Amino acid sequence: MKCKICNETFLGHGHNAQPVTNGRCCDVCNDTQVVPTRLNNMLEQSPAYQMFARIMQDMERVNE
Repeated sequence: MKCKICNETFLGHGHNAQPVTNGRCCDVCNDTQVVPTRLNNMLEQSPAYQMFARIMQDMERVNE
């Protein structure tokens, strides 16, 4: 099977490549692209993360 992200051939069933692309991906692309994208998407929707990001932006402005 070919990875939909890097086009390399891999053995086995692979991983769901969403939200990066539709189809299946290899272990390397799953670990380096798919999982980080999913985590980032979850964090962006988290109210706690949004509050933390605003605090960090405010701190950067104060330190300018």
